[in-house]
Amino acid sequence: MNITPVYDANYDCYDGIIATICAANNRDFFMIFASKLFFRCISTNSHSVEGCFSLYSYDYATQILEKVHGIQIVGRVFFSKEELFREIENEIKNKTPLSLKINTYQCPWSELYCKKHIEHEILVVGIDIEADTLICLDPYLTKERQRLRLPTEQQMFECKKYRLIDDHISPMGCLKILKRNLQICRELLRENFTNLKKVMQNINGDDVSVEQMNNYLLAMRLNTFQNNRICFLRMLDTLNLRYGFCFAYEIKLINEEINDVGKLRTVIVKSIIKKTIQDKMSKIIDMIEGIYEEEKEIIESLLVRVDNYIVGILNKK
Repeated sequence: MNITPVYDANYDCYDGIIATICAANNRDFFMIFASKLFFRCISTNSHSVEGCFSLYSYDYATQILEKVHGIQIVGRVFFSKEELFREIENEIKNKTPLSLKINTYQCPWSELYCKKHIEHEILVVGIDIEADTLICLDPYLTKERQRLRLPTEQQMFECKKYRLIDDHISPMGCLKILKRNLQICRELLRENFTNLKKVMQNINGDDVSVEQMNNYLLAMRLNTFQNNRICFLRMLDTLNLRYGFCFAYEIKLINEEINDVGKLRTVIVKSIIKKTIQDKMSKIIDMIEGIYEEEKEIIESLLVRVDNYIVGILNKK
């Protein structure tokens, strides 16, 4: 299949796959970024950042993609490589790529190949039966087509198929989607930031290498936090350009928040290098509280403005 990967430094692997599929089918996808303010932080006794600080909102994004942009995602699980290959061959005949969950440990073009196990996702656009390999696109990591040989011992394969249906994009529909996602973020806001401070205070385990890894992971999560808000800004810009919904004040607030998260990330990265995380803890907690106040103002201001635009549309009817 002649599909060009869409790379963007602010996209995660899921965004890159969606952008690539939408570009190939001349479909929009900007409203999935309404879910990009979402994050989840849970309280745990574990000294690991990995399991308690999540920035992904696949379920919300998937719902938006279907309801607004007319792309339906259907999940499938196969319990043998033979089944998977038959399905891929059928999809390729119909010129419809599918995505496959893999592990970075088995991904030769990843820096984490044979080093670290992290869930990843790629697009499968071809198959070489004789070489027993898949032909893949990975917009998150590379612009080049890659070949992947699946582990012989693997017994389960998770895939997603993408189907075009009628899209229902409208000014009111976009505003309602945005409002619902903002309400979800508001419900979780205080709990998330309270738990984030707890996570920060609890990551210093007895093992120095564990502490360093946790600080590194937290810094990476904060980088994703910034990227997600950049994508959210693009969605607001598109709503302005397409429908005249202006969010200039909120855009200013979000840019300030992105800048402050960058400062927090810098403090954490420097503490990794200098091994001074405990000396900086009070400052870090204060910075997190400041970002909480910014996020709260952003959400409340957006909700008021979205409600005003909804009322304006209803009054014109």
